[in-house]
Amino acid sequence: MSLDQKIQEFVEHLNAVTSAYYQKNYQNLNPPTFVPIVSSKWCKICRKDFGGVGMSAHSFIALSSFETKTLGKINEGDIHKAASWKLPAKHARGNVFKDNFGSCLTPEGYVHYIR
Repeated sequence: MSLDQKIQEFVEHLNAVTSAYYQKNYQNLNPPTFVPIVSSKWCKICRKDFGGVGMSAHSFIALSSFETKTLGKINEGDIHKAASWKLPAKHARGNVFKDNFGSCLTPEGYVHYIR
């Protein structure tokens, strides 16, 4: 399966998890939706809140393997928590090519912190 298909699968899983959480806990609210925005090195997953009024960076997925001084070695498909709108956090939380990529998400749809 290609990286584009795996990213789409991750976004669909993220939308499903968040929608189920909102159905269970916040029936009167519309759940946020997640959309991918592709750049040269990263695919930024953005959260569109409540009908698309605002957007925030949710996570980043590496589009290729590379190494940087700040982040270290990055593998293709690595899922990183967003540190800001433009930057991923240092350590990968999962990889879209692994069968359990959903384990890096909380029941609310957020990416886990590293403890």
